[in-house]
Amino acid sequence: MKPEFYGLQNGYHSDLTGIINSWKSSASTEEVIEQLEKLYCGSIGVEFMHLESAQEREWFAAQYEATVAEEVDTETKKAVAEAMIISQNFDHFVGAKFPTVKRYGLKNLFL
Repeated sequence: MKPEFYGLQNGYHSDLTGIINSWKSSASTEEVIEQLEKLYCGSIGVEFMHLESAQEREWFAAQYEATVAEEVDTETKKAVAEAMIISQNFDHFVGAKFPTVKRYGLKNLFL
C-alpha cells in the first residue's frame, strides 16, 4: 500500500472523512495505516469498490467498519457456537436418516 496514492503524506491528518468512517477525526499517517490494515487486511474482507456510486461505497465501508469495531462478548460467542454445533448435528442426523434426499448442509462452513 502506498499512502501517497491515497493522499496520506507523512505527518498528522485532521480530516479522515472518506478514509476511516467510524474511528477518529484526526490521526498520524502511521496510525491511519495501522487501522486500515487492521480493518481490511485481516482474515475477513469485503469487496465493494466495484460499485459505481461513491455514496454506496461509503455506506458499505461505514457499515463494515462499524461491524468490525463491535466487540462480541463471550456469552454471545458461546451461544453462536452452540447454535452452529446443534445445526451441524441436525445436518448429520438428516444425512444419515435420509441419505438419498438432496439437502444443503453446513459441512462446507466448517472446512
